[in-house]
Amino acid sequence: MNSYGSTTDTSSNNAHSIYHATNSESHNTIDTTLDMNEVIMLISVILNSMAAGIIIIFSNTIMPALSKQDLSTGIGVMNTINVIIVNPLFIIIFFGGLISVFPTVSLLRKKDNNSNSNPVAGYYALASTLIYFFGQFLVTVTQNVPRNNQLAEYSDETYWAQDYLISWVNWNTFRGVSALVSAVLGAMSLTLMRR
Repeated sequence: MNSYGSTTDTSSNNAHSIYHATNSESHNTIDTTLDMNEVIMLISVILNSMAAGIIIIFSNTIMPALSKQDLSTGIGVMNTINVIIVNPLFIIIFFGGLISVFPTVSLLRKKDNNSNSNPVAGYYALASTLIYFFGQFLVTVTQNVPRNNQLAEYSDETYWAQDYLISWVNWNTFRGVSALVSAVLGAMSLTLMRR
């Protein structure tokens, strides 16, 4: 009787141990699913990175190449680029990164509600959104677009050579760097969302 009872106890203990081992393993596995804040921030980081690439290629390659052409050719090509580039895909890439405002608000509200989410993730998200808005979006609207419009309206060779190729490129570089910094800050926010 004793040996039969001890066998039952042993198998019961083994089952209990297996359950706890399995249960502890399930707690140690990494949750690979993304919540909505993470998905939106990831999209924002991708779009900001793509925008930075488009912008920087102008300062690094396209504008120097156009400056080597005769003035009328450079102006004509740039005016054509400014018309063709305004298309739905470009608009999504160029301004879509501002969707980071949604996870930013959500993360900062969670901080106020004493949630378990890392409050630093919200600060990085906020910095990413503000830098992209002021450094890329507003610079585009207030600096680069007006210069494009003036070039299209007058096709002035003096303006092209002495102003546009300098000021437009400088502002363009600034907004490219802003987009890149914004992408990095967004990625940092993303990595901190679960910590």
